[in-house]
Amino acid sequence: MKKRPRWLTVFFLVLVLFTVPLAMAQTRPKTSSSSHFQPGLRFDYFSRTVSWSNDETTSELTSFIGSLVLGIEFRPGFSLAAILGYSSSAFDSVTFSQLPISVDFEGGGISSYVLGGEINARLLSGPTFGIDIVGQFLAYLGANKKWDVPGLAVSGTVEGQQTWMRASIGPQLIYREWKDFSPYIYPSFDYVWGTFTMKETIQTLSGEEKKELRGKGLFGVALGVNIDVSANIQIKGEAGVYPYQGGVDYSAMVKALISF
Repeated sequence: MKKRPRWLTVFFLVLVLFTVPLAMAQTRPKTSSSSHFQPGLRFDYFSRTVSWSNDETTSELTSFIGSLVLGIEFRPGFSLAAILGYSSSAFDSVTFSQLPISVDFEGGGISSYVLGGEINARLLSGPTFGIDIVGQFLAYLGANKKWDVPGLAVSGTVEGQQTWMRASIGPQLIYREWKDFSPYIYPSFDYVWGTFTMKETIQTLSGEEKKELRGKGLFGVALGVNIDVSANIQIKGEAGVYPYQGGVDYSAMVKALISF
């Protein structure tokens, strides 16, 4: 199972590289068009159920993210964006049993820096319906966080760090009949994987345990809307569900872009 995230990453990159040339050919305008910069802000919340590879238990991962989006639209219907943000993420319950003293980690947000990118490539454009390919990759690079070990006669600390990734790609089916208001549905492959490392130090005793995590679900579907506030300002809202065997997870996103 340890090789699975690598193959999923390769699959994601290959699919993006395959769809970009196709989308660029489909969206090539008849007349030349200059590029447009699209800076903006984005706020995300999502909750995903993850399993741990070494003990087969599950936890709920929740994350709140605020990001700066730096995008560029090369031609109508084809854009790339860099995502730079900050996240607070928490697990509801994780047990680290291979440390000098077992640690039951419950809740407590750990800050992460978020780096990633997004691609939006139009495959089909019509007066009523359109189809875009939307892909996204985000890496959450967690900062170290320390806690004191309670109930000891001597001082002791534990230090935790999360590093995990999220990749998604799929077709976005857009309804364009209404002016300045375009609802859409977005079925996608969506996967989460990473590691959670805990270090413990109690005087001369020390230990470290790394647990690998992976999302229980592989697919999701989201409903959203693009609202053109003006010729240069767009707001996007989206809510998604991610079913897995035994339950369902959720996400929400709001994004505002300025084009110039």
